[in-house]
Amino acid sequence: MKANFISYLKERFPLSFHLPIILLFYLAIYLFASLHSTNIIFSIRTLLGFLTVFLIFFHLRLFDDLKDYYKDRSRFPDRLLSKEVITVNQIKYASLIVIGLEITFSSLMGFQTFLLYLGTLSYSILMYFEFFIKDKLKKNILVYNFSHQFLIILIGLYIYTVYHSTIEAINILYLAFLINMFLIFAMFEFIRKIKDEKDPHFDLSYVYIFGRKKFSIIIFSLLCIITTLSLFTLTSITTNPVLYLLQIFIVFCLFILSILYAKRSSKVSCKTIKISYSVFMLLILLLIVVPILVLKHSSLEFLIGW
Repeated sequence: MKANFISYLKERFPLSFHLPIILLFYLAIYLFASLHSTNIIFSIRTLLGFLTVFLIFFHLRLFDDLKDYYKDRSRFPDRLLSKEVITVNQIKYASLIVIGLEITFSSLMGFQTFLLYLGTLSYSILMYFEFFIKDKLKKNILVYNFSHQFLIILIGLYIYTVYHSTIEAINILYLAFLINMFLIFAMFEFIRKIKDEKDPHFDLSYVYIFGRKKFSIIIFSLLCIITTLSLFTLTSITTNPVLYLLQIFIVFCLFILSILYAKRSSKVSCKTIKISYSVFMLLILLLIVVPILVLKHSSLEFLIGW
């Protein structure tokens, strides 16, 4: 059982990829929550918050595999779950254990933090049941994507209370930041599933659903909004023009790549688009984490307690 589950993790939730991404995501939101505080505090509470967020992303993976089991069994017969190397009941059991750990960690951090965790958990359960309107959601894939990525905002509110213990001091700037995170993950979801026309699972790609040109327009529209919001939030962190120019330069390069991709240029493959936009996502997160740490490095506090 243990060996099979480790193999399942490597296949469906590889830690080498997910751990650094989720850590960077958590740090970006946690540090932005500290922006108007005198000190940046890292404590046991910070660690428990991260562990909870990491487990939330993990239980989302488990939920997705359970939700799509019958469909994926025929589409992806080589997966461990499809071959029953690991069973549906074992995935259900693992989900309960993971959620139990999340509840335990969150319950230690105060009423408001726990309440926001419960809201996040409840929303993930609604996602699992497709909000009980699966057929209607499937008719509009944009609504489907955005409705699922809304969970990012709830996780952001949860992280805010991990830092502040209360949501009462939240401001418009932080909410704009969370909306930006929501759009970044929505864009990443589109990019993550990009596939070449020759791929046997091309019909699962948003390119298949929208067509190459419309897909490119959607992605670049999201990119423009994200860039605007990112520059807006970046101005609250630093006035260094080099960081602004760096972001603008990356966006310009993505714009050129998107045009070439829409025109079916042989120089721009699906892999190129996927890697380029993924790098942009990481850059946005780093442009939050690094400047804040540089700006407030002298006010870092590492506490053994809460």
